[in-house]
Amino acid sequence: MGFVGLFGGHRAGAARKDGVCRWRGRARRLNRVEMTADDADLAENGNGGVGKDNESPFVDGVLRDSVLETIWRSQVKEKRAARPVESSQYSMHSTVRRIAHYLKAKESMNTFVNLFEGEFDNYEQVVEERQKGIKPREGGGHEHIHCQLKLISDPTLNDNIIFAKYYFDGNPRAVFRSRIYKVWPVLNEESRELNMRIFRLYEELEQELRSKNYDPTQVEWGDESELVELYGCNVYWNDEGEDGNSSVFTGYMKEECCQVFSPVVGDFLHIYDDLLLNDTHLSVNDRGFNSEGDFVYGNRIGLPYVMRRLTGEDDPLWWTVTGEEEARKAKSFNTSLKTYVRSSDT
Repeated sequence: MGFVGLFGGHRAGAARKDGVCRWRGRARRLNRVEMTADDADLAENGNGGVGKDNESPFVDGVLRDSVLETIWRSQVKEKRAARPVESSQYSMHSTVRRIAHYLKAKESMNTFVNLFEGEFDNYEQVVEERQKGIKPREGGGHEHIHCQLKLISDPTLNDNIIFAKYYFDGNPRAVFRSRIYKVWPVLNEESRELNMRIFRLYEELEQELRSKNYDPTQVEWGDESELVELYGCNVYWNDEGEDGNSSVFTGYMKEECCQVFSPVVGDFLHIYDDLLLNDTHLSVNDRGFNSEGDFVYGNRIGLPYVMRRLTGEDDPLWWTVTGEEEARKAKSFNTSLKTYVRSSDT
């Protein structure tokens, strides 16, 4: 009967009785079993109850252990039904799910890094807008922006380190932002995300890069001590699978997390970013607001910068990579740098 099967033989009788009583008292306290007036009468007179031959459910005013066991088992079942196995982060089920998602994210990371590296430019978007009379900033249009993302092979910085530079008007000398991105899979039970940390360069390293025309292969990289992490500005990428023959990744920042002080503006900027990456385009909806909520940079109506991936030297937009002076002057819309928050500061 219940746990009392642990005891046996005549000499164990006393221990059995003590053990049962201890169990009864513990179970009664745990389950908060209280006797009603009718229960008390039933216990005293031994009438009407549970078990064989009309046994009373009470012995010496305490519920018989068979009844306690029935109550305990029913409560355990209710608790198990109310709380799924996977709700505990330490359960075997949760651990297996986290590992499975991590391994899947690790596979996705290789695909992501290969897609992320490249030359991207939104010149075609700008041409279409200007033909429609749409001007940048207050006009709701976009500036002409080129984005170069290059994987750095340097053992001091470990793997999956990407150097990014952004510049205006197809002019590699008009760099307004340079960053280091570090990507790794997230150990998460609920998702298969990739976490991309963002770093700003210290001024000394920035100056060295500027003198080398921001060519990351011409700089001797040190460790993270030369970088300043922008905490709270991580971008989380989700592998959305394939759309046709192309892999698709969507990226986002956690809301209200990214706040960066800008010396140019003299205020903290609240930054929001939504991104989409596939084998043909990188779309970036990056916008910043000051502490009063006023718009500072990005597209005023929330439309992303749609930058096409350039396919090589035969691409008609390759002049945006080389910065060929004549081609740039002929084709650029000469966006004024003064009307855009520059820099390395945002």
